[in-house]
Amino acid sequence: MADSMQKLTSYKPLRASVIALIVLIAVLVLGGALWSLCMVTIDPGMVGIVFHERGEPDPAGHFIVEEGYKGIQREVLEPGLHFFPLTTTFMEITQVPMTVVPEGKVGVLIAQDGRPLPEGAVLAEDDQFDENGNLVKMGQIGIRKEILKPGTHLINTEYFQVELADAFYVPSGKIGVLKREIGDSAPPGQILVSLEDNYRGYIREVQEPGLRYFHPKIYSWDVVDALNIPPGKVGVLTRKIGDAAPAGQRLVPRDSNYRGI
Repeated sequence: MADSMQKLTSYKPLRASVIALIVLIAVLVLGGALWSLCMVTIDPGMVGIVFHERGEPDPAGHFIVEEGYKGIQREVLEPGLHFFPLTTTFMEITQVPMTVVPEGKVGVLIAQDGRPLPEGAVLAEDDQFDENGNLVKMGQIGIRKEILKPGTHLINTEYFQVELADAFYVPSGKIGVLKREIGDSAPPGQILVSLEDNYRGYIREVQEPGLRYFHPKIYSWDVVDALNIPPGKVGVLTRKIGDAAPAGQRLVPRDSNYRGI
């Protein structure tokens, strides 16, 4: 009888241990399954491009879409761990390298999707966002007005193609002359235009030595010698472009728009 009781008491804890082990294994298996279905890790130096296989098509027919619509999501995933409560079963996530713009370069954004570019237009409007960062109006297809400066950028490469171009470098002892190639026609008779205006033509303001980041599709530029005045000499400026000075006035202020010395 004693032997029977010994066997019974030793059996109960053994059975409880087995049940606990089975429960633990089930929890681990279930947790691993949920982890694989709900968690996504984006590697350092990469961005995640998300394609939703379910949802309504974009009303405007875009293949780059906002959250909730079927297609390639406009927003990308940053490096790190991301949790999706509704699982990633119906999502395809592709990792691509971040876009790097080296020093001395600019990145020109060319949108592969967006609103149609009006006939005759060269530059496309950029995406418009509200103060909370929500998209208000999608930009246009084509070369965007915004450029990327040197650095590392989280770019959706399905949305944008990025072309690298040289930045505008003016060496010491030189000045830079800008010409705006895209814009409105300047008023009749006006040859020089301001950098702040939207007129085509040579820019009145010169660029001093240094590195400048201008849109290479909007501006062209040249580098010319700066005026060197040796010791013991003075420089006399003659303005060749501008309005006629008042009758009898030979010397004109430098900050005026009059032609003359």
